Amino acid sequence: MQMRNTQPSSKRLSVIGLLFLVLLLTALCLTVVLSQQTQELHQRAAGNTFFASPGDNLMQKVSSLRPGDTLILKDGTYYMTNTTPGLQVQGVFGTAAAPITIKAANDGKAII
Repeated sequence: MQMRNTQPSSKRLSVIGLLFLVLLLTALCLTVVLSQQTQELHQRAAGNTFFASPGDNLMQKVSSLRPGDTLILKDGTYYMTNTTPGLQVQGVFGTAAAPITIKAANDGKAII
């Protein structure tokens, strides 16, 4: 009668260890990707809504906007202090997932 060795071979342990390591790294990568996607959703949802009235410093309000924010212009005429007509927006950036929105409260009623 021949006795079988019931202990797993070191090769089998190495393969099992390698598979476990691959699964662990895959789970870690998925966790990182999912947390980034969740953060983007929170950024989008975290946007604030601000209101401006004629006479407000519009450039100051615009420069404080962050990704996901919305600035709503109440009815009226907004005068700019520079000589260039319109609203010049510089250094303020949204993202594809969380754009910055500037709009009139009522179409055609906010004039810049």
